Amino acid sequence: TTVQLARAGWVFEVEPNNSGGNEHCAATNFRGDLGLWNDFQCETTQVKGYLVEFGGRVDDPPSGSTAFTEASRTAIASVSVPSAPSISGAITGSNGVLSFAITAPTNSGGRDLIGYEYSTDAGASFRAVTQSGGVFRITTESAGGPPTPLVNNTSYNVQVRALNSLGASDWSTAVSGTPQAEKPSAPVISSVTAGNQTLTVAFTSSDDGGSPVTSVEYALDGGNFQAFSAPASPGTITGLTNATAYSIVIRAINDAGTSDNSASATGTPVAPAPQAPTRRSQPPAADPAITTPVTPTTPTGGQVLPPGRTPTPGTAPAPLSGPLPGANGSGGQAPTAPTAVIGGRSTPVNTNVTGTNQVNLQTGTSSLGLSIPQGQGGVSSQGGNTELAVSPGAQTRLSGSGLFPGSTVQVFMPLGANGSREIAQLPVDPSGSFDGDAVFTTRPTDPPLPIGRHVLQIASLNDAGERVVVEMAINIAQPSPAPEILRSNGDIPGLLPGQSLATKAGEPTDVLLTVDPTNFLTTVQGDGWSFSINVGGGGNSVEETADGGALISVLRGGEASISGNGFMPLTRADIWLFSDPTLLGSVEIDENGEFNGNVTVDGRVVPVGDHTLQIQGVGVDGFVLAANLGVVVSDADAETATTTTEQAAMGVLWWVVALIALLAIIGIIWWWRTRRQAN
Repeated sequence: TTVQLARAGWVFEVEPNNSGGNEHCAATNFRGDLGLWNDFQCETTQVKGYLVEFGGRVDDPPSGSTAFTEASRTAIASVSVPSAPSISGAITGSNGVLSFAITAPTNSGGRDLIGYEYSTDAGASFRAVTQSGGVFRITTESAGGPPTPLVNNTSYNVQVRALNSLGASDWSTAVSGTPQAEKPSAPVISSVTAGNQTLTVAFTSSDDGGSPVTSVEYALDGGNFQAFSAPASPGTITGLTNATAYSIVIRAINDAGTSDNSASATGTPVAPAPQAPTRRSQPPAADPAITTPVTPTTPTGGQVLPPGRTPTPGTAPAPLSGPLPGANGSGGQAPTAPTAVIGGRSTPVNTNVTGTNQVNLQTGTSSLGLSIPQGQGGVSSQGGNTELAVSPGAQTRLSGSGLFPGSTVQVFMPLGANGSREIAQLPVDPSGSFDGDAVFTTRPTDPPLPIGRHVLQIASLNDAGERVVVEMAINIAQPSPAPEILRSNGDIPGLLPGQSLATKAGEPTDVLLTVDPTNFLTTVQGDGWSFSINVGGGGNSVEETADGGALISVLRGGEASISGNGFMPLTRADIWLFSDPTLLGSVEIDENGEFNGNVTVDGRVVPVGDHTLQIQGVGVDGFVLAANLGVVVSDADAETATTTTEQAAMGVLWWVVALIALLAIIGIIWWWRTRRQAN
């Protein structure tokens, strides 16, 4: 049945006008007004729904046919926003973080999905949600302005929506989740101070798990734990026996649980020194507090020892569970020259540097040798300052003699607030000698070794069973350029246009993203550092997305300016573009920790499409900071492409002309020489 309808509700009285003879789709709800109509070319992206007109086009399917029905469905489906996604299962809460999975929309609206957004305030505001290893994580509320961190033990109702180029889907059903505090990290014993029947333990803790530490406990010689009087450092242990060595471990407790045990440390209470007679009018001298370095040596009964010597153990003790903090008083600062402590006594070190890759150390009756293969680093010695320099992955050869048979040589890198790293454990043979390798590398999913100057600590027992601790400076070089991967899955980030992700040492970190479309500028600002990228116009552009993200579009062959500050001086910043990793350029960071440079999107190696732009530099703590931004790469317009083709053709033509001229000159010379020989 054909029904003649009036043209009520059309935008203008002249509509529909089939402008250009190609407006075959009528748009409903034009400009968001219910019932407002206009006709468009079917390829437009300005509207969200069409009424499909059939009739008068040579490619129209017959009315009433299956093809007719499918064509109508396809035309309508190709111009819609996605259907609503859903949150899969329960939301997992950790310290300041909510993690969940998203089930994609059943209908993408005929367009590629460009991301997801979440709301924590019943849809009043939305922010982009980032994905890592298949898991979506949120750390802030969705309200606009500076990000507000999620609060532990607070329930949040989370909704998500999907985005394509036409807009956002409906909201999903809300699912509640609660961030939860976690147990603290293991505390680190920094020193043990001996007193009369007392030991005072100084300690630090890098992470309280999101809930204040309420108690710190200690255990002596593997016994039961007891609480210090207060959770703050230092804690004092009383009621001990003087001249007896005690092995100490500590642990921290908060409302979420109990931390792992610290590395063990050793202290020996001491009786007060005899006091000279004094007049009654003079106050008695205070007992001196004696700070002893950490040492696991346990005395055995019946030994008569000279002053300053510790008892020889019957057998070698178990290897240390961690480095000896501040054993040489370095406090985590690399010494200028090698230092040593033997049995708690500071002992001179005889240092002999051989060539550029070998150093030999002699302290007491023990000797150590370190050798670095050519091309993997070296040994430098200037003005009495000696240090190792190694590349990540370098293999250093260690050997020595004069050690306790059956003991272990352990190589550590104490890293202060960043914990510590054990590099090697090497057994000592029955002759008191050892030989083996220490490799300065980690697996891709392990925390990396920080770049820069650090302490290398070598610990063992000498032939008398005394603890020997040697420390010297080691400089970890910045590795060759490579994309910064995500430690959670070992892959490079893959972002959609408008998405962003910042990482520190391969782990996501919170930043502030600022977009300035007028000046083509995007800035990523972290804690004391920032990256900026300026695409500079010329067909390039940057737009702010609805959730405050940056939609960056660049042309192949175009340039961008990269800058940054707050990085380790005299290192290098690298700029990458992937899926297929392409190094766009590297910039040297000056002595102030700043850099500026330009990169070109080379059309010969960078394909058109969606990419991830990564800017990376070394933070002042030695760990790599990276800003990842989803970008769109496209070709210049047809006119520019035509001009480029004509220029290329003209260049080829000039080469042909030059070749013909050269051949003509060669022919003339040959003819002239032939005639001279004939005459």
